Amino acid sequence: MKTRVRQGIIGVLVITTVTGFMVMYNNTSRAPSPSSSSQPEAGVILEEPPKRSTTDPITVLRGYKSFVDQKPLKMHCSSCSLVSSSGQLTGGRRGEEIDRAQCVIRMNDAPSAHFQRDVGRRTDLRVVAHSSLPRVLSRRQELLNASQDTVFIFWGPSSSMRRDGKGTMFNSLKLVKRLLPRHKLYVVSQRKMLSLDELFKNETGMDSFADDTKIQRKIDVSEDAEIVQEDLDSIIEWSKKNNMVLHQDKFMLLRYRTNKSTMLDELPFASHLSEYATPSRHILKPQKSARDLGVELSSDYKWTTHINKMLAGAIKTASWVLGVFKDRSKPVMLQLYKSLIRSRVEYCCPLWNPVKVSDIQTIEDVQRNFTRRIAGTGDLDYWTEPSIPAEQKREIYDHSCLEDPQRIHTQ
Repeated sequence: MKTRVRQGIIGVLVITTVTGFMVMYNNTSRAPSPSSSSQPEAGVILEEPPKRSTTDPITVLRGYKSFVDQKPLKMHCSSCSLVSSSGQLTGGRRGEEIDRAQCVIRMNDAPSAHFQRDVGRRTDLRVVAHSSLPRVLSRRQELLNASQDTVFIFWGPSSSMRRDGKGTMFNSLKLVKRLLPRHKLYVVSQRKMLSLDELFKNETGMDSFADDTKIQRKIDVSEDAEIVQEDLDSIIEWSKKNNMVLHQDKFMLLRYRTNKSTMLDELPFASHLSEYATPSRHILKPQKSARDLGVELSSDYKWTTHINKMLAGAIKTASWVLGVFKDRSKPVMLQLYKSLIRSRVEYCCPLWNPVKVSDIQTIEDVQRNFTRRIAGTGDLDYWTEPSIPAEQKREIYDHSCLEDPQRIHTQ
């Protein structure tokens, strides 16, 4: 006999993350995946460091191109010290040995200051992942300003290098080049990224990117809930057979329903209709919201939760920018806004296009609170001053995104 439950949709979000790796290859050296630890670095001496020579041939490294003029990186190292961030060299006093290599390669924002005895002083090349770039910027005095002779290689997905104003890493690198024009900035080409992903997959059997697995089903009768549980068990079993381990404690359950009554939820014998269990005995209970590919999905079909969390991050970034950068001139302030703040606010905005007046006003307030700090505009009210024509506002701010306050919400 089938028990009538209620109409609705239950979605189980199974989040499986496989850490991505960036591998550097040339004829003499290889660098493993970047790490984002702030601990003292750990290193490996790849070969005995010979004496430095000015006659070493210059190797052109295809796939590593200048951020400014797209020219390939020319670099040859007859010996390398590759220093990662696991902290295994703490107290090891290997600094002098590391520095004897012709090239010292470090990863991400791993520190060398205050740990020179253990990890060395020199940094000839630093490889930075897109996820570590904000931390590098926040410590630019130590990692950027003091490293003018260091070659920096930045890598990340193609979406982060978009040139239409929405590529977060491209915007940040553009800002770095503006502030530090003499620094040697290189990026990994997308063709090289694809070849490295394929290499990683061939050597490990795994794809080097994060993946989300979702189960969704309409629940009309109790048997539908049982099928969802069977599907969940099947995915976990399939993963084990394919040598993959799922983080079962990170599974999330999001439930959408047309009937807003909670009477059935309060009945003790009906818990199996809204809760599911994994083989590791982790109980999945309905969540009010779940994050999926950078967007916060809410069980009430509204975007307020996502907007609030997104703006909290944008406000935090704006506070950091205003605290670190003292220049309030129009070119610098607008570049900072477009690179570090606007890119966060606009992420996936066609999907979560707000309709509530309060949400729209909150989004506009973030832009207003930052741009009013531009030198010469502190006494102007961009949004409400009726005496300033739109053309004059555009001339004052010289910023395309300010042409229409609703541009974000109507594109």
